[in-house]
Amino acid sequence: MIVAEDNVGQYYPGYAFNHPLFTEGMRLVSDSKVSRFLSSMTKDQVFGFLDDWNEDKDHQAKVYISYDSTNKNSQAGDLNIVEYGKPKDDKGLPVFNLSLVFDQNNRVPLFYEEYPGSVTDVAQLKYVIDKVTAYGYKRMGFILIEVTSVVKISAILMKRSVPSS
Repeated sequence: MIVAEDNVGQYYPGYAFNHPLFTEGMRLVSDSKVSRFLSSMTKDQVFGFLDDWNEDKDHQAKVYISYDSTNKNSQAGDLNIVEYGKPKDDKGLPVFNLSLVFDQNNRVPLFYEEYPGSVTDVAQLKYVIDKVTAYGYKRMGFILIEVTSVVKISAILMKRSVPSS
């Protein structure tokens, strides 16, 4: 649940104050109840939701993909996704990468991707483009934030025959 750049995802009361609720009686639930619910979801449920969510979108309309990736340092122990890479904020710790893709026109999130810390931004973007295409979006524009060179990105788009403008 990403509503605004400065809004913490767990701050459900702030979100609920400004958005319609689909709870019984439009009742506000606690942060801990939201956290328990999110913790109970399996990866398959999350991916199933994202597949269903993207299936219902208009794939003929041009979608502007706002793409940004970030990496997070981790002190967690044995996690498969955490690897040493080249983080923007290098603290000598293993990291994981996260990218979020959303429709810039209506600010609706489309999906997110997690990657091991050793995967570069450009390689990560290749995966994102493949996933956008797999979801059936036909016409794409890209808003790229802090990704390497425009030349490399243009080459990725041309190699994958992605129509953009």
